[in-house]
Amino acid sequence: IENLQNRSKQINRLKPSILFTSIALIIIIFFTTTNLFSEKTNEKYFATEQQNADFVEKNFQENQHTQQLPIIPVNNQNEINGNVWVNVITKEMLLQVKGLEQVTNQDHQLWIIYKDDTFDYEILPIVNGETKIFIEDINVEEFKLLKASIEPKGGSRNQTGREIFFVDF
Repeated sequence: IENLQNRSKQINRLKPSILFTSIALIIIIFFTTTNLFSEKTNEKYFATEQQNADFVEKNFQENQHTQQLPIIPVNNQNEINGNVWVNVITKEMLLQVKGLEQVTNQDHQLWIIYKDDTFDYEILPIVNGETKIFIEDINVEEFKLLKASIEPKGGSRNQTGREIFFVDF
Protein backbone atom coordinates (compact mmCIF):
# COMPACT_ATOMS: atom_id res chain seq x y z
CA ILE A 1 0.00 0.00 0.00
CA GLU A 2 2.84 2.36 0.83
CA ASN A 3 4.39 1.61 -2.56
CA LEU A 4 1.12 2.51 -4.31
CA GLN A 5 0.88 5.78 -2.38
CA ASN A 6 4.47 6.73 -3.42
CA ARG A 7 3.65 5.96 -7.04
CA SER A 8 0.48 8.00 -6.83
CA LYS A 9 2.47 10.96 -5.44
CA GLN A 10 5.02 10.63 -8.29
CA ILE A 11 2.26 10.62 -10.90
CA ASN A 12 0.63 13.67 -9.28
CA ARG A 13 3.98 15.50 -9.45
CA LEU A 14 4.34 14.60 -13.16
CA LYS A 15 0.85 15.78 -14.14
CA PRO A 16 1.78 19.51 -14.44
CA SER A 17 4.85 18.75 -16.60
CA ILE A 18 2.84 16.36 -18.81
CA LEU A 19 0.14 19.01 -19.17
CA PHE A 20 2.72 21.72 -19.98
CA THR A 21 4.44 19.48 -22.56
CA SER A 22 1.10 18.63 -24.19
CA ILE A 23 0.11 22.30 -24.47
CA ALA A 24 3.53 23.19 -25.92
CA LEU A 25 3.19 20.45 -28.56
CA ILE A 26 -0.29 21.62 -29.52
CA ILE A 27 0.97 25.20 -29.93
CA ILE A 28 3.93 24.07 -32.05
CA ILE A 29 1.71 21.94 -34.29
CA PHE A 30 -0.77 24.82 -34.68
CA PHE A 31 1.87 27.38 -35.75
CA THR A 32 3.63 24.93 -38.07
CA THR A 33 0.36 24.11 -39.82
CA THR A 34 -0.64 27.79 -40.00
CA ASN A 35 2.72 28.75 -41.57
CA LEU A 36 2.45 26.01 -44.19
CA PHE A 37 -1.01 27.21 -45.23
CA SER A 38 -0.01 30.89 -45.25
CA GLU A 39 3.05 30.17 -47.44
CA LYS A 40 0.83 28.38 -49.95
CA THR A 41 -1.60 31.30 -49.86
CA ASN A 42 1.28 33.76 -50.51
CA GLU A 43 2.46 31.63 -53.44
CA LYS A 44 -1.03 31.78 -54.95
CA TYR A 45 -1.19 35.54 -54.35
CA PHE A 46 2.15 36.19 -56.06
CA ALA A 47 1.26 33.91 -58.97
CA THR A 48 -2.02 35.79 -59.40
CA GLU A 49 -0.20 39.13 -59.11
CA GLN A 50 2.23 38.06 -61.87
CA GLN A 51 -0.65 36.83 -64.05
CA ASN A 52 -2.38 40.20 -63.62
CA ALA A 53 0.83 42.04 -64.51
CA ASP A 54 1.25 39.87 -67.61
CA PHE A 55 -2.37 40.54 -68.61
CA VAL A 56 -1.98 44.32 -68.18
CA GLU A 57 1.31 44.26 -70.12
CA LYS A 58 -0.18 42.26 -73.00
CA ASN A 59 -3.20 44.58 -73.23
CA PHE A 60 -0.91 47.61 -73.17
CA GLN A 61 1.32 46.22 -75.93
CA GLU A 62 -1.65 45.28 -78.12
CA ASN A 63 -3.47 48.60 -77.67
CA GLN A 64 -3.94 50.34 -81.05
CA HIS A 65 -2.37 53.54 -79.70
CA THR A 66 0.75 51.81 -78.37
CA GLN A 67 3.86 52.25 -80.47
CA GLN A 68 6.79 49.80 -80.27
CA LEU A 69 10.35 51.02 -80.80
CA PRO A 70 13.55 48.94 -80.73
CA ILE A 71 16.39 49.40 -78.26
CA ILE A 72 19.62 50.32 -80.08
CA PRO A 73 22.83 49.16 -78.35
CA VAL A 74 25.64 51.72 -78.37
CA ASN A 75 28.32 49.06 -78.77
CA ASN A 76 27.61 46.45 -81.46
CA GLN A 77 29.58 43.84 -79.48
CA ASN A 78 26.95 43.89 -76.74
CA GLU A 79 24.09 41.44 -77.08
CA ILE A 80 21.60 43.94 -75.75
CA ASN A 81 18.15 43.71 -77.26
CA GLY A 82 14.69 44.83 -76.35
CA ASN A 83 11.93 47.29 -77.00
CA VAL A 84 10.10 50.21 -75.54
CA TRP A 85 6.36 50.53 -75.91
CA VAL A 86 4.83 53.99 -75.51
CA ASN A 87 1.23 55.14 -75.56
CA VAL A 88 0.59 58.87 -75.98
CA ILE A 89 -3.11 58.54 -75.10
CA THR A 90 -2.69 56.62 -71.82
CA LYS A 91 0.65 58.33 -71.03
CA GLU A 92 2.38 55.03 -70.31
CA MET A 93 5.70 53.44 -71.19
CA LEU A 94 6.98 49.87 -70.92
CA LEU A 95 10.70 49.21 -71.28
CA GLN A 96 12.02 45.67 -71.62
CA VAL A 97 15.72 44.99 -72.23
CA LYS A 98 17.74 41.76 -72.19
CA GLY A 99 21.48 41.16 -72.30
CA LEU A 100 22.54 43.78 -69.76
CA GLU A 101 25.85 43.14 -68.03
CA GLN A 102 25.99 42.57 -64.30
CA VAL A 103 28.00 45.38 -62.69
CA THR A 104 29.36 45.54 -59.15
CA ASN A 105 28.88 48.73 -57.12
CA GLN A 106 27.17 50.43 -60.04
CA ASP A 107 23.62 50.81 -61.36
CA HIS A 108 22.05 50.93 -64.79
CA GLN A 109 20.23 54.23 -65.08
CA LEU A 110 17.57 55.23 -67.61
CA TRP A 111 17.52 58.81 -68.87
CA ILE A 112 14.29 60.20 -70.38
CA ILE A 113 15.15 63.30 -72.37
CA TYR A 114 12.31 65.56 -73.49
CA LYS A 115 12.03 67.85 -76.52
CA ASP A 116 12.84 70.90 -74.37
CA ASP A 117 16.07 69.13 -73.19
CA THR A 118 14.81 68.62 -69.63
CA PHE A 119 15.12 65.08 -68.38
CA ASP A 120 14.00 62.52 -65.82
CA TYR A 121 15.96 59.51 -64.67
CA GLU A 122 15.25 56.15 -63.11
CA ILE A 123 17.44 53.35 -61.74
CA LEU A 124 16.81 50.18 -63.74
CA PRO A 125 16.29 47.02 -61.69
CA ILE A 126 18.43 44.28 -63.26
CA VAL A 127 17.62 40.61 -62.68
CA ASN A 128 19.65 38.00 -64.57
CA GLY A 129 20.74 40.58 -67.14
CA GLU A 130 17.19 41.80 -67.81
CA THR A 131 15.10 44.80 -66.87
CA LYS A 132 11.43 45.54 -67.27
CA ILE A 133 9.81 48.73 -66.03
CA PHE A 134 6.37 50.18 -66.57
CA ILE A 135 5.89 53.91 -66.04
CA GLU A 136 2.48 55.55 -65.87
CA ASP A 137 1.42 59.18 -66.13
CA ILE A 138 4.42 60.28 -68.19
CA ASN A 139 4.34 62.84 -71.01
CA VAL A 140 5.26 60.42 -73.81
CA GLU A 141 4.46 62.83 -76.66
CA GLU A 142 7.29 65.09 -75.44
CA PHE A 143 9.98 62.34 -75.57
CA LYS A 144 13.07 63.16 -77.59
CA LEU A 145 15.39 60.35 -76.53
CA LEU A 146 15.68 57.48 -74.06
CA LYS A 147 19.12 56.26 -73.13
CA ALA A 148 20.74 54.17 -70.43
CA SER A 149 24.14 54.42 -68.84
CA ILE A 150 26.11 52.73 -66.10
CA GLU A 151 26.34 55.05 -63.11
CA PRO A 152 27.71 54.89 -59.54
CA LYS A 153 25.59 52.91 -57.07
CA GLY A 154 22.43 54.87 -56.28
CA GLY A 155 22.51 56.74 -59.60
CA SER A 156 23.57 60.21 -60.69
CA ARG A 157 21.78 63.49 -61.21
CA ASN A 158 23.71 63.92 -64.47
CA GLN A 159 25.12 61.24 -66.73
CA THR A 160 28.70 60.40 -65.78
CA GLY A 161 29.04 56.82 -66.99
CA ARG A 162 29.22 55.14 -70.35
CA GLU A 163 26.08 54.86 -72.43
CA ILE A 164 24.81 51.33 -73.17
CA PHE A 165 21.66 51.77 -75.29
CA PHE A 166 19.27 54.40 -76.63
CA VAL A 167 15.91 54.89 -78.35
CA ASP A 168 15.53 57.90 -80.61
CA PHE A 169 12.05 59.41 -81.00
